[in-house]
Amino acid sequence: MLVGLLLALSCVAGGAQEGARPAGGEASAGYAPGKVIVKFEADSVAANALRAGRIRQAPLHELALSPGLDALKEKYDVATISSVFRAFDVKDAAGNVVGVETMQEHAMRVAMRLGRPAPSEREMAELPDLTSVYSLKIADDADVPEAVAGFSACAGVEYAQPAYLARICGPPDPPDDPYWLSSDSWGRDTRTCGD
Repeated sequence: MLVGLLLALSCVAGGAQEGARPAGGEASAGYAPGKVIVKFEADSVAANALRAGRIRQAPLHELALSPGLDALKEKYDVATISSVFRAFDVKDAAGNVVGVETMQEHAMRVAMRLGRPAPSEREMAELPDLTSVYSLKIADDADVPEAVAGFSACAGVEYAQPAYLARICGPPDPPDDPYWLSSDSWGRDTRTCGD
């Protein structure tokens, strides 16, 4: 009990140690307001709880993760927790989800199913395990850098970061294609960044 309380206090205090930061919700900051990306350590209590929650199809934001993480969920008013990357659900004969595979487990199963040789150890080592990367929807007015610092300081968290915004730019000049600028060509936005 005392260890859990100390862990909770260290996580909450960890977020407050950062200096003055721009308030959450500032679009000019280069990240989405009200959103934090967190990767949990593979065998952490939080990752296991989220994995089990996916199997039970429970609302992930309602799960107890750890005392420190639960205190931060409350502090930043976490509304949803969702997997960033597609997880590979393991289903039984009736179609019920009974587990979640890592990328390595999925690659082995697919190779066996297709009758191909198993991936080499080097190939397996190069596959990242992205099953424990989650997007946390926090309050829109929350200070995102402060939330990132708080979640980063918690045990069982590999890293936390803002949900950075990226913009895909078209070429400066349209290509020599008569259909490039045609209206709603396959649903593409053909404008360049300056538009």
